[in-house]
Amino acid sequence: MMLTCEDVNDFLAAYLDGDIPEDLRRRFDMHVARCSVCGAYLNQYRNTIELTRDSAFLDPEPPEALVEMTLEFLRNHWDEEDGQSRID
Repeated sequence: MMLTCEDVNDFLAAYLDGDIPEDLRRRFDMHVARCSVCGAYLNQYRNTIELTRDSAFLDPEPPEALVEMTLEFLRNHWDEEDGQSRID
């Protein structure tokens, strides 16, 4: 029995985790090979996972120089009397 696009969507995470039976995996692979929409969706899903993993190694803190430049800008353009920006 062939899988539908909805089936592929339902099993996608389990498929990528290797948590589906071999028979279901074969049917999943056959569907994705024949359905360009599901094939593209699977590739995009994989790319998203990879980008998310890669971003875990990025430093979430902004560079100190950026923080200092931002603070300096605010100090120079903030009117303390009325709490408003003096940017024209």
